[in-house]
Amino acid sequence: MTVGQLFVRRMVVGHLAAAAGLINADGLPGQPPCTVQALFDALIGRVDPDPLGRNDLDTCIDVIGNGGIKGVIAYARRRSEDVGLILWLHGGEQPGVVGRLLDHALHQLADCAVIEAFDLPTVLDPLAVPGLATIRRPVTAGALAKRGFTSRPCGRYLHRRLPAATAVRNDGISYEIFDGLHQLKMLGPAGTVVADATISVPHPRHAVLHWIGVDPEHRRRGHGRRLLHACLQHARSLGADQLVCHVDDHNLAADDDRGRSAAIAMYHRVGFTSVVHLSSYTR
Repeated sequence: MTVGQLFVRRMVVGHLAAAAGLINADGLPGQPPCTVQALFDALIGRVDPDPLGRNDLDTCIDVIGNGGIKGVIAYARRRSEDVGLILWLHGGEQPGVVGRLLDHALHQLADCAVIEAFDLPTVLDPLAVPGLATIRRPVTAGALAKRGFTSRPCGRYLHRRLPAATAVRNDGISYEIFDGLHQLKMLGPAGTVVADATISVPHPRHAVLHWIGVDPEHRRRGHGRRLLHACLQHARSLGADQLVCHVDDHNLAADDDRGRSAAIAMYHRVGFTSVVHLSSYTR
């Protein structure tokens, strides 16, 4: 099939299974599979296309192919601003398909002063990780650059399979649940919080470490590593068998909360693997 034979049309219910297959082919380790139900909910607007609730979006989901679906793209515009968004794109890393989908979305958003791509978490990913895994998707990254987009780093994606479930030790660590998030706190001798972490299990078997931090006055004492081990065991006790996290590490030399080199080393010591760096784009 040549590029000239491909055409784009609005996604309908009959396209859902093929589109889900394309999306899952680009999935990262630890991400749950996209389901037909999730795509259907997105198609009919049952879910907010911006999980963070920052924007009021008019969203379109279109597919490309001729007899069979070769690619799928979601794009939107903010009603309150002159900004267009390319939310996600999956085309099997076929240059003609990816380029045609991008050109289609750019034509639809031609009157927008600014267009952002891969800047928001997608509703199709319950782990809500923004950004394009550039190394794993070089064709998509190259197509964006060819069309005038500039990239900016938006963090590192790490993954770990969890150990077998064991009893969670409660030596100085308290556990609370708030709005679906599990908060772990390590208490010092005076009852003050010296380290804390937040995890969730947004999808069966798949957990997310949203945050882990140690009070500056209590660092270099092994608290972070011990709390991270507690997070692994707690996630396992909740039924998860893998855990992912997203670390802002593109300013490793900074002497502040964005200087994450020590955190990355800690993750690696307890078995996490750095999977990819993520990037978002602006034109």
